[in-house]
Amino acid sequence: MKKHLTNEKGMALLTVILMFTLFTAIGLMIFTSILNNMKQINKTEGNIQSTDIAEMGAIYFKTKINDTIALQNNAGAETINDYFTTINNQLNVIETKKPISKDDVYFEIKTIGDISKYSLPPTATIKLLPNNMTTYLNKDARIIGILLNSKGIKKNETRSLSIHLKYLYKLDTNGNYAIAHPGSITSPIKCGDPSQISGIQCLYTTPQSFEGDLQNIKDSTLYFEDDFNVSGTIVNVQGGKIHVEGDFVASEINNFQDITEDKVSVPSELEVEGDAQIGIINNTFNDFKLFVGGDLTVNQIGNSVRDSTFIVLGTATIKSGLENINGDCKLCAYNGVTGYVNDPTDKIYVPEDPDFNTQCSLYGGPTKYILQTTPDEMVEYH
Repeated sequence: MKKHLTNEKGMALLTVILMFTLFTAIGLMIFTSILNNMKQINKTEGNIQSTDIAEMGAIYFKTKINDTIALQNNAGAETINDYFTTINNQLNVIETKKPISKDDVYFEIKTIGDISKYSLPPTATIKLLPNNMTTYLNKDARIIGILLNSKGIKKNETRSLSIHLKYLYKLDTNGNYAIAHPGSITSPIKCGDPSQISGIQCLYTTPQSFEGDLQNIKDSTLYFEDDFNVSGTIVNVQGGKIHVEGDFVASEINNFQDITEDKVSVPSELEVEGDAQIGIINNTFNDFKLFVGGDLTVNQIGNSVRDSTFIVLGTATIKSGLENINGDCKLCAYNGVTGYVNDPTDKIYVPEDPDFNTQCSLYGGPTKYILQTTPDEMVEYH
């Protein structure tokens, strides 16, 4: 009987030991899991915080960059190469590292690394600045780009994001458009009629498309606050002024000449702030001026173009009749002429010509390059 009781006590003790061991193991597993979860939570929180710090850095550096560009735009530069050199010197003043607190919390600029993924053309000029920013000048796309990594650090946790800012460069046209806005005209007489417009000012606030020909514009101003599209020909313009704030398309412009008022000649003018596509230009006379703020594409320039000036701030593409720009005609193309081979005897001027500024500034050409203030932006987290 004693032996039986002893065996039962031994089994009970063994059961207690096994249960204790089991619960201890389970407890250790739970404790380890909680500890790991806490570590992961802390790591995740640290990662989130370092990401927030990197984003804070991105906002800070972009603000500094945009402020720098705004200041440089006030001064501008005579050439885009001069602008690129000057803006690089100014960007390099931006500090590389910015502390947030004393506890190893800060953001800083790091180099972008492999720049090949940005597919820049071989002709692009690339600069690595001492403060780790990378800049480039891409004349093919008329872009100055800025690349950097914003790295956020909170103690041992780090996160980076790359920033790619692309700024279009352009010529400052302030003061170069000669045709004044006609002001607040609610319902100008005959402005909706594309024929026989004489002695009036017309204001169009929405995009306009005219079917057929637009003809017989005499001593009048047509001002378009948006795009202007003519399916036919703009013909017989005497002392007429046409200004388009958007893009302009016409099959042909023909017979643009001056009008004499009180023994004073008033020439005809066509100004386009955007891009212009014209099928044929012919019969322009008497100090006619075409001013295009973007790119100009012309299928043909006729042989009856006389005493006319064409100013193009973008690229000029003349598919036929380029040889007709001679004598008392002149073409100033600030971003070059497609397919053009420089000839010192013609009247076609591009920035590479030694007398480009002298010849073109006489006709109201712009004097400085600036960057558009709103860039295209790409952000990638690492």
